[in-house]
Amino acid sequence: MIFISTRKNINILRIQNESSRSIRFQVRLFSWKQTPLGRFLLRPSEDLVYFPRLLTLPGNKTRIIRIGTESPFTKVEKTYRLLVRELPSSTSPGNAVRLLLNISVPIFILPEKQILNGKITYFNLHHRIFSFTFVNHGTVYYVPQNIKVTGLAKNGKPIFYQNITGWYVLPNETREYQVKIPYSKCGKIKVITVKAQTLHMMMKGRRLNKPDNVQSVLEASYPVQAGGCLP
Repeated sequence: MIFISTRKNINILRIQNESSRSIRFQVRLFSWKQTPLGRFLLRPSEDLVYFPRLLTLPGNKTRIIRIGTESPFTKVEKTYRLLVRELPSSTSPGNAVRLLLNISVPIFILPEKQILNGKITYFNLHHRIFSFTFVNHGTVYYVPQNIKVTGLAKNGKPIFYQNITGWYVLPNETREYQVKIPYSKCGKIKVITVKAQTLHMMMKGRRLNKPDNVQSVLEASYPVQAGGCLP
C-alpha cells in the first residue's frame, strides 16, 4: 500500500529484482473504484505525479518509483492503483514460455479527517440465498475480515455457519455478499447473524510507511421471514 497525506505529499515504491537478468517495466496509474460485487473499475488517470514510467531494473538491484500529488486534499479518501507491468524481453529464446510480472499497488490519498463508519445492512433471503451488504459511510476504506454468517434455531442454537473472506470497501461504496443455505437447515433457522472484524491502517503524522492497524467489529442480525427458504 502507498499512502499520501497533507503532511507528506510524496511517497515511494521500491521494486527489487532478485534474479540475475535485467527486467524492463512499464508503470501506469489508474483511478480505482469497485462494483458492489467486487469487480475493479479502473480508468487511466493523470491525477498524480509519478516517475519513472519506464524503467530497466538490472539483476539483483533495487529501483524507486516516486508518487506524489499537487492537488488539494478532499474530505473523502481518493483511491488509485499503480500497475507495474513487466515488458517482454527481446533476448528471450523464441520458444521459451515465461509469465510476465504484473503488480497492482493500491494508493490512498488521505482525506482531511480519517473517519471509520461501516455498517452491515440490506439483508434479503430468497430461494435460500441470503444476501447482505457492507456499507461505507466513512471517509476512508476498511476491509471486513473473518466474516461469519450463522443461522440460529428457535432456541438460539447455531445450526448453520459459513466463513467468508472479505475485501476492500471504499468510501461511499458498498460490497455485497451471498450465502446459499442448505434446504435441510434453512426451514429451521429463525435468525441469521453476520459478524466481521474490520481492518484499517490509520495514518498518523508523517509516518506513512508505519501505519497503525485499527480493528473493530461489525455485527447485525436478520429475522428469517416466511417463504425465504422455498426451493
